[in-house]
Amino acid sequence: MTDSQTSQSVHVSALHNNLFVYGLSDPEIAQDLIRSVLPATAVQQLNLATLTRQGETFVDPELRDSYADLLFECQLARPLPSGLSEADSQRANIYILLEHKSEPESKTPFQLLRYMVRIWEGHARTGKRLGPIIPIVIYHGEREWVRGRTMEQLLDYPPELQAFAVSFSFPLLDLWRTTTEIGEDAFLQTLLAVLKYARSAEFSKQMEAIFQLLALDYHMRGQMDHITVILEYIMSVNPSLDTAQFQNTLKSVLPVAFYPGTLAEKFYNEGEARGEARGEARGEVLGKLKGRLTMLQEMDGLPVSTDQELALLSVADLEQKVEDALAKRNSR
Repeated sequence: MTDSQTSQSVHVSALHNNLFVYGLSDPEIAQDLIRSVLPATAVQQLNLATLTRQGETFVDPELRDSYADLLFECQLARPLPSGLSEADSQRANIYILLEHKSEPESKTPFQLLRYMVRIWEGHARTGKRLGPIIPIVIYHGEREWVRGRTMEQLLDYPPELQAFAVSFSFPLLDLWRTTTEIGEDAFLQTLLAVLKYARSAEFSKQMEAIFQLLALDYHMRGQMDHITVILEYIMSVNPSLDTAQFQNTLKSVLPVAFYPGTLAEKFYNEGEARGEARGEARGEVLGKLKGRLTMLQEMDGLPVSTDQELALLSVADLEQKVEDALAKRNSR
């Protein structure tokens, strides 16, 4: 892999991580995911109305291009029958790990165990009891998850020593193999759908359904930020985006969201219009690159390149400028 390809891969990974953390940092959305992924018997033991995000991350720095994580704490539905105080006996942690390698990691259970031990170590340092930790893995790699999901599958123990083996497993949400919608929250469904489809050739087929979910979320919450984050993510991770289809589909599904002065209105009515016009005049590839560059400049409040300036740039120059602009947006 060249340095440029490595840099682009790291950038795209950061986009996945940022979207994952942004969406699931909302306790309401995280609650819906947890209810959908955990067995009902486990959900009944948790008071998810008390769910709060803890600020720590436990992924090793060298692995953060392939993983993102979120730690939550909630009260148990019923305090544990122990001699501990009620406050100490009713906490549980839920640890959600996003894995976005192209293929699953064989040692994910071991990684999870290490991160869980770090959580317990933090509790021990502050005098908290070592309560339950429930790990959840969300995987949106390109290949099917065929790896183990238990520690026992990693440990080479003779049968006579199995009683001494570390034993735990984790619920897995493999997005590419999931054929039904997860949860009831429209933004959770949008989030998981764009993680699944946004960088694939399937996106054009799923575009309208995804935007309908986004429209439903907008009508329920009225949050333009949700729309902005999703649009920026799709634009950033899908290099072959059909901008005309994208614009027309979005406008047909979400007309109420586009009012003068909004990012979406500027993004599509100005930047894309110029990009499409240039595309017709100077060729589709050049047009899309120029349109993408001017959109990014507009969105960041930077001087927009003129037609004369753009005419002097080659395809390679434009690709580099778009890549640099996206990297700057992600570093903020």
